[in-house]
Amino acid sequence: MIQRTDLKQDIEFHNVIISDTFKPSNMKKVIERLESLEHRGMKANTNTWYHGFTRMKNSDPKIQLIEMMQELNIPLYPILHLLKPLAGYFTPEKLNKLFEKEGVSIERDTLTSPLFNILATSYLRHNQISELWDLIEGTPQLRPFMNTGLYVTFIEHFLSNNQLGFAFAFTQYVQSKFGLRVSKILISMIVNKHLPNCSYFENWISIVRILYPKAIRDSSIFLNTKTLSNLQDYATLYRFDNNFESVSRKDKEIKRMIDKSLVWKGKPIFSLSENAKSFIDCAKMVGQPI
Repeated sequence: MIQRTDLKQDIEFHNVIISDTFKPSNMKKVIERLESLEHRGMKANTNTWYHGFTRMKNSDPKIQLIEMMQELNIPLYPILHLLKPLAGYFTPEKLNKLFEKEGVSIERDTLTSPLFNILATSYLRHNQISELWDLIEGTPQLRPFMNTGLYVTFIEHFLSNNQLGFAFAFTQYVQSKFGLRVSKILISMIVNKHLPNCSYFENWISIVRILYPKAIRDSSIFLNTKTLSNLQDYATLYRFDNNFESVSRKDKEIKRMIDKSLVWKGKPIFSLSENAKSFIDCAKMVGQPI
């Protein structure tokens, strides 16, 4: 005989239901459900909001939800680590205030590396890279946060802005000053993401020939399965030779110039025009606009 078990439909039960339906296309359904719960004397709790935030896919509804949570004094700490895709919506000042309200700050020793990475992303999205770097190098507590994760955030910023010269120089700098070993990460990011999609520049084929052979010979350098095909498509489109392993004398000379010229001997200078002439010339040679 099958015994009937009544399922307790408390707020946590409805939170699960909401978490499965909280999508941009179903916002109306969620609001209707919350209203029906209120009519039954059942109010949403903090988990209701957290479930809803994690299920949303688009940025605008997430921002709206955060604003509503702030108005209702709902703690945001449990979702702070999910804010990186939204970092561009917050100025560094606003994000700092949000963190401080949730008890996260350098002074309290509660700022973690992942949360600082989100703050750094906000600085970069708002073109405040020099201010960010001054903060990192001028604050002893932040120097340990200059790790592989933050390095990748910087390189993503450089490559998305077609600043390959800065990517090379920054890599050399953090390896020298912070002891990071990130050259293989740089190769992977340039070969997989940048070179198949970047704007045309004359020496594109040389950069491919300098980096691609290293990637295929070193199993520790990650290559996407479609990278070779994507590079060949780019070469065909712009009429480059698609033999990527035949290194020419010109390729070797460009490699020598990169190693010699794309170097910050002192503090990094994130405005290309303010760098030395040899730096500027080499950066332009690898496709970075002035």
